[in-house]
Amino acid sequence: GDKKGRVGVGTGKAAEVPEAIRKAKQAAEKHLITVALDENQSIPHDYVGTYGSAEVLLKRSKEGTGIIAVERQDELAGILSPEELEHAEEMIRQVSVVREGLVAGEIGTTGMHDVTEGGIYGAIWEMCRVAGLGARIDETSIPVDPVTIKICEHYGLDYHRLISSGCMLIAASPAKAYDIVVACQRMDPPVEASVIGRVYEGSAGVKALCKDGRERRIAPPAADELYKVIARDIKVDRDEKA
Repeated sequence: GDKKGRVGVGTGKAAEVPEAIRKAKQAAEKHLITVALDENQSIPHDYVGTYGSAEVLLKRSKEGTGIIAVERQDELAGILSPEELEHAEEMIRQVSVVREGLVAGEIGTTGMHDVTEGGIYGAIWEMCRVAGLGARIDETSIPVDPVTIKICEHYGLDYHRLISSGCMLIAASPAKAYDIVVACQRMDPPVEASVIGRVYEGSAGVKALCKDGRERRIAPPAADELYKVIARDIKVDRDEKA
C-alpha cells in the first residue's frame, strides 16, 4: 500500500527470498484498489451498521489449532494421524485474510472483524456490542475443520471460543453477503465462506441456535480456550523456578 488508501496484494515465487518479494510487489501493484480511511488514516472496521445484515464467516479456525498442534505434537501423535498432525501444524501459517478482505470490501460490507482471541463467538459478541445490535447465529452453518474438532474434544475445549486468526467475520446486506460467498469460492485458490446468521435489534440479544436445537446466549469473551492447554507449561515453569 501507499499509506494513502491504495492497497493491493500479490504473490511471487523464486529461489531467493528477495526476488520472491520483488515479484510479489510487482503483482500487487497491478491490482490496486482504493479503500476509505478515517481521520486517523486507518481503515474503518469492527462495526455492524445495519439491522437485518447477514453475518458471513470466511475460512475455518486456523491459529489456535496450529499452535496446539505445534506445542503438543508428542501428545497429539497418538490422537491424530501423521497426515492430520501435519495439516494441523500447517494452519499456523494460514492466518492471512488480506485477499478475501479486499474482495469483500469491493462488494460492500457494513463491518469486518478478524477472529482472534475469544474465537468466533467472541468476535460476534464484540461486533454486536459496538453497534448496539443483536444477532442469531446458526451453529450448524459455522465450518469447523475435523482436525480442530478432534483436538478440541481431546483437551475439552470449545472451538467456538478458540483463537482463530485466519478467519474473518463480515456483516453485509443479505444480497451482498451471498455475493461475497460466491466471489470467495471463485478465487484461486478458493476461499471457504459461509453465511452463519443475521443481525437483529439489540433487544433480541446475541444468541446461537445450537446443534441440538436449543438456543443459548452468547456470553462476552473471557480467557481464550487456548490457555487451558498452554497454561500447563506456565505452571510447570513457575513450579520449577520455585
